[in-house]
Amino acid sequence: NQDEGRVAILNSNLAVETLFSQSGSDAGELNDPGPLAASINNTLYVGDVKNRQVSIFNHQGLFLYTIGKREVVTVYLSNIDFILMSGGNRA
Repeated sequence: NQDEGRVAILNSNLAVETLFSQSGSDAGELNDPGPLAASINNTLYVGDVKNRQVSIFNHQGLFLYTIGKREVVTVYLSNIDFILMSGGNRA
């Protein structure tokens, strides 16, 4: 599937604003993206299930850095309105 490993940012009408990343294991690529969270400053944290890491992107989808695999990092998020979980469920 050509959209595998991609993440979409939707506008308020649920139309795709930005589509970013691609399938793979290099920096900025995702292999089975899963849990997603956004911080108060619009930083996106994307769980990468098969690469066993979290990839961090800015609000426009620009890759910033990755945490995980070889390091243990604790990320504290506050003021979260909702978290979109796999399957589209809001928590």
